[in-house]
Amino acid sequence: MSEVDNFPSFYLPHHPKYTSLTTKVRVVFDASAKSDSNISLNELQFVGPTLQRDVFSILVNFRQYLIALSADIAKMHRQIKIRPEDRRFQRIFWRDKPSDEISCYELNTVTYGASSAPYLAIKCLMLLAEEYKHKFPKACSAISNSFYVDDLLTGGNSLEEVQKLQQEIQFILGSAGFELTKYVLNNRKVLAHVSSETDYSILELGEHESTKTLGVMWNSSSDTIQCPFKQFIPSKPGKYGIKIWVACDSQTSFVYNCQIYVGTTGDQRERSQGKRVVLDMTKGLETSGKNVTTNNFFTSLDLAREMEKKNLKFNNSTKFSYQDFPKKGKIVTLLSTMHDSGQICETEKKKPQMIIDYNKTKLGVDTMNKLVQTYTVKRQTRRWPVTVFYIMIDALNFYIIWGRLNKDWRIKKGYKRISHAARNRINC
Repeated sequence: MSEVDNFPSFYLPHHPKYTSLTTKVRVVFDASAKSDSNISLNELQFVGPTLQRDVFSILVNFRQYLIALSADIAKMHRQIKIRPEDRRFQRIFWRDKPSDEISCYELNTVTYGASSAPYLAIKCLMLLAEEYKHKFPKACSAISNSFYVDDLLTGGNSLEEVQKLQQEIQFILGSAGFELTKYVLNNRKVLAHVSSETDYSILELGEHESTKTLGVMWNSSSDTIQCPFKQFIPSKPGKYGIKIWVACDSQTSFVYNCQIYVGTTGDQRERSQGKRVVLDMTKGLETSGKNVTTNNFFTSLDLAREMEKKNLKFNNSTKFSYQDFPKKGKIVTLLSTMHDSGQICETEKKKPQMIIDYNKTKLGVDTMNKLVQTYTVKRQTRRWPVTVFYIMIDALNFYIIWGRLNKDWRIKKGYKRISHAARNRINC
């Protein structure tokens, strides 16, 4: 690129991306961004005609050889210069340091991201093949018919044939500044003569590793191609979702408090997350003497002591393998600050009272989830704020609907207050 005066022209937004093997830092240019005239560079460019064969034809031709070869042209577009008078349409702002003044530069080569870039790159390969077709007919045929933009898939039926083909293609491309890299073959002897200053000329793959080739996975060790596809399973949950901690009233399942999990806030993993969540969710209940029931993810001795300090009762299941509990082989382990070991319910098979109370209170959140699914207004969306909004509406809305359908359901002052509060929150 070259520096220019700051005359009015088209400027490309850009940002770095660290993904490619052959391009350690790839700059992404947005040629579809519109200027103050509301027109983008891509809208004014011709895409050009199709010059190369389709992907299926290239793959079928690739599989006919005993020895298959795959390679890639490194930084292909950066090796193709454009006319000086056209470079003003590829200007960028740049500075080496944040403290430096902003300078204006022109890109001297084809910009990946422009509409015309694929055609220009492929046209260069076609011109090279036309130039050398009398001297290297097989290599030029491979360049014309076995390239898909910068990806080469070719081969031969003997070791000598493929070695010669590889050398000729590399010579032809090298005459124009193109470098073949990321070689993958089903016979490593072909590249015994290859030497390069770069460390990515030959792609090292394990016996069970595959490389992606024009949308399919090719295992060069077994010389097999796999075609990945996605199967739609309606019952399978989505891979994305939102975790929300919810505190509910055990009798009415009314959502008392909720908190959205936003992930870790730093490099260190959060310790005692369950304890922190319960303490946050029970703020405002101090000294009320209420019982707090959680599942074993949240339960710990430290949390029980903290709840006792706040005059809150704690009756919860615990993990069987929790380090502070003896290994007695029981299926269910409970931790309670409102019972002692002598409290036994005589009317229900002599169960400990803490189990009876735990079973009565543990279903608050489960009931809320069940009713929310019944009366949901949720719509499918990938925007998490919209999802959270629907969840809040569902959690508040089902009380009103359930109450109207079941007139005799908990007609008490407490439920009336909850119903009134739910209506007020929805109206907000």
